[in-house]
Amino acid sequence: MSRERTVVVLGAYGTIGRELVRVLVEKTEADVIAGGRRQERLDALTRELGPGRVRPRVLDAHDLPSVAAAAAEACLLINCVGPFLDGGADVAQAAIEANASYMDLASEQGHYERLKGLAPTARERNRLLFTGAGIFPGLSGVLAAQGASLLPAVDSVEILFAQGRASDAETGIGSFMTGILEASHDSVSLREGRRTPLRFGQVRRRVMLPEPFGEVQMFELPTLETLTLSEALGAQSVSTWAYVGDIPGALFTGVRLLKPDRRAWAYRFLRRVIRANMKREFERALSRGISAEAWMRTSVRGGDGRWQATLRLPEGGAVPTAYLPAVAARRFLEGRLDRSGLITATDAFPADSLFREIHELGWKLDLRTETRSES
Repeated sequence: MSRERTVVVLGAYGTIGRELVRVLVEKTEADVIAGGRRQERLDALTRELGPGRVRPRVLDAHDLPSVAAAAAEACLLINCVGPFLDGGADVAQAAIEANASYMDLASEQGHYERLKGLAPTARERNRLLFTGAGIFPGLSGVLAAQGASLLPAVDSVEILFAQGRASDAETGIGSFMTGILEASHDSVSLREGRRTPLRFGQVRRRVMLPEPFGEVQMFELPTLETLTLSEALGAQSVSTWAYVGDIPGALFTGVRLLKPDRRAWAYRFLRRVIRANMKREFERALSRGISAEAWMRTSVRGGDGRWQATLRLPEGGAVPTAYLPAVAARRFLEGRLDRSGLITATDAFPADSLFREIHELGWKLDLRTETRSES
């Protein structure tokens, strides 16, 4: 394997990682070091996708010397292991110090702020730090930038994301634990140019969504796009909202009391409890016929105009979360993503070319857009 065409994927046998490795093997010239904690699952992935192009390696995202050794054999490391507040910046640093570029699917503002501290080193070494390369955030920001380009000015951006049941009993634990940690950390909510501390779970509202969701309770979940879109688009208000099932408000109170961001035992305890609960909820959702469909709406308002995009993902949001990192990795390997330092999806992708390349790779997006005057 030559380093210039080798990519490390952490979390390679998860739903997102597996799709990403598949696309890298089928649609690029990349050789892949597939990293994960369980040898038997790595071996199964290798047999499925071909041992000639996929090399399994037992890697724990918290074992930084092993991560650095793998990154030293590659030009790019893609981290699919969340939550990224739990050591994601350390993985990024290990990659950069091994002279590899880094990419992840993170949503957390705290992780983004930590990566800012690595950005000067990444620029000095001409290495890429690409964060937020998913659906929400990621594609949501690309859509917002597209809408902003069609309006004379941008006053506000609102993004709503809803997920039905998970694709399997294990998918989504990283995302849920992201929310658990964010319930302990202050994020930034942007309203009329003012930045207000906000913890996940504090602000909620009832929203009528299209079927199969109906009326649901959504929580404001400030993501890194609350920060980056306000800077990139000049918006005075950026709000991001999520529905991931019926979450009792008491859960967030318990999380803040346990402080899992400071107490390792509390984090491990909550992870066990939530994993067991997710398995029960998955089985219950299957028995009730609840689909895995995901839905997202991005709205941009400015002056007297409004632009809106609605995206439906019939098979859920897990596999499509691999779309942007797969496209970005292909562009990177072909020399078409020639950037260094810290970037997000809005920096990397012009919307039209991104959607064209997504379709070229064989993925289908049910995307509808509209622009209207509100006068």
